[in-house]
This record gives sequence, C-alpha cells and structure tokens, in this order.
Amino acid sequence: MNDQPQFALLRDPDAQFSVRDAAAILAPFSGEIPAEFLQTLHRRPGVLLRNLSEKEALEAAAALGRADIAVRVVGENKLVEVPAPPRYPLKSAILENDAFVVDVPRWTGRIPWEKFFLLDIVPEFVRKTGTLELDPHDSQLYAETNSSTASLSSRPRTSITIYLEILCRDPLIRMRIDRNAFAYRKAGIPVVPSRETNFRTLAEIIQSRCDNAVIGPGFSQLNQGMNSTKESNYDRARFENLATWLLTIQGVAG
Repeated sequence: MNDQPQFALLRDPDAQFSVRDAAAILAPFSGEIPAEFLQTLHRRPGVLLRNLSEKEALEAAAALGRADIAVRVVGENKLVEVPAPPRYPLKSAILENDAFVVDVPRWTGRIPWEKFFLLDIVPEFVRKTGTLELDPHDSQLYAETNSSTASLSSRPRTSITIYLEILCRDPLIRMRIDRNAFAYRKAGIPVVPSRETNFRTLAEIIQSRCDNAVIGPGFSQLNQGMNSTKESNYDRARFENLATWLLTIQGVAG
C-alpha cells in the first residue's frame, strides 16, 4: 500500500494552450502513448492528471512550464470532489424570487439563489442491447425471409437523457433536472407543448436568478440557440472533471 501523498495537475485558469502540445508532454507521466492520452486529455477540461507522486507532479509541471503551459500542482487531499450524481433527479421545484424551493418525498430544501455555483447542460448516454420493436415499414424487409424477425430486432440502441446539472455551495449540493421528467407547470413557468421550449425557459429563468453562477459549456451551447439534444462530445465525465477543477481553484468547501 502506497502511503505517500499523491498530487494532481490542474489547468491554470488563465492558461491558453494546445491540448495536443500538452498531451505530448504529459503522456509519459500518464502511462499512455501520446495518441491515446490526447483523447483522454480532451475529456479533462480542468484536472489534467491525478494520483502522481510529488516528484512526478513537479517534473510534469516543469516540463509544461518549459513550453509556457502554466499548471497548478495540488495535493489530492486538497481537491474538492464534485458530489456523486443524486440517485433521483428532481421531479419538481418552485422558482421563488429569492430561492429555489424543493419539496419532494425524498428531500425538502430552500436554497437561496446566491448559493448556486455551477449550471450546466449534460447529456448522458446509455447503450442498450436486446430486442426492440421495428418500424412497420422496416419489418417488411424481414417478412419474406423470416417471419419471426419481422417485428423484433437485436440491434443495439442508445438512449439519451439530458440533465440540467446544478451545483450549490455552503453546503455543497448537487441536483439534477431530467429534461423529460420535470414538472414544469409546478415550477410556475409558462408551459407550452414543446418539452424543449419548457426546458430552455426553465434554464433561462434559473440563470437569470443566480447571476454569480458559473455557466458550463453545455449551458453555453443552449444560450447560443442550440437544441439541448444536439449531438455533443460533452458528457458526465467532462462535467465532473470541470466541476472538481472549478470547486478547487475557487476554494469552495467540500
């Protein structure tokens, strides 16, 4: 068992650099070849490497420094980990002028808007295998050769859930709103037949109530007019890496 302190490399908030350049430098410290680590690093917007010895962390930081890439070396025990996703997303909440009010069977809380720290829109993909019903037109393709496969297929399928991720501080709380399962009418927002419009309205109202909250990349895309279900490389791993980085560099208590 290794009892030596472990360290992480964090992107400096003011640093602008090529991910490709950073990957080439950091690959030897990661145990991956540069091409593999380049893909890994694309999924790490804030915390670049973890679980390094002090010697490794300082050597990696120095190597980046020689390429004018500024990073911070932080002890693993100093990282503010983002909370795990709640088991259940919020099904309803009330948007009052001074607070976000939750009153559901598993939790009741009143959170002032100034405690909102990070807002983001994050897709979560689940790949499923097994049988599923085919479109009637597609099933005709199978009818002549094998009638038993006319209505079913074993093709893999991917389901997507869109979450509005919310992190609050003092205390550190993580909440999730499922785009397809939230009771928009109970929130007191104007409701229309379009779920996407309702989700966008909810997100915009929440953002307007908490001016100091950080807006993540997924939320920024929504603000730019993109549909929340638009195909994206953003995912939960990237969000959680970004959140841990932001919580740590801004000194939010865990």
